[in-house]
Amino acid sequence: MRKHGWPELLADYIQASLTKQFAYGSFDCALFCADWIQIATGDDPAADLRGYDSMLEAYRIVGRFGSMESMATQLLRSEPCHVAFAQRGDIVLMRSASLVTDAGQVDGAAEVLGICLGRSSAFPNKKGLWMLPTLEAAAAWKIA
Repeated sequence: MRKHGWPELLADYIQASLTKQFAYGSFDCALFCADWIQIATGDDPAADLRGYDSMLEAYRIVGRFGSMESMATQLLRSEPCHVAFAQRGDIVLMRSASLVTDAGQVDGAAEVLGICLGRSSAFPNKKGLWMLPTLEAAAAWKIA
């Protein structure tokens, strides 16, 4: 269950993340979301995954689950819902077709996790956070 005052906690977390640089094992899409869930609920869904520091290790972790979507489903202990039901603070999954912009693709990733902020969702990238339309996401998980 989310803590009292979670909207302010979310605003502070997003503000603090705006200029962080992407780094596997500290500021990547999975830990960006897991850190938010820990702030909002006190539960760390990535507690058993922490400690990696390379792209290879990150991809191996995801590979153990089969996909980013499967990993999120198992770690969040809930089934994904249609993205139209995503609300602020929920977790969303973006697939590669939605990740292409004028500046190119985000790290060549096929799937990335982010945090719904309403009409847009935030995703870590090399220069901080990238905001993309929430409705372009492929799936969402409710964070109670």
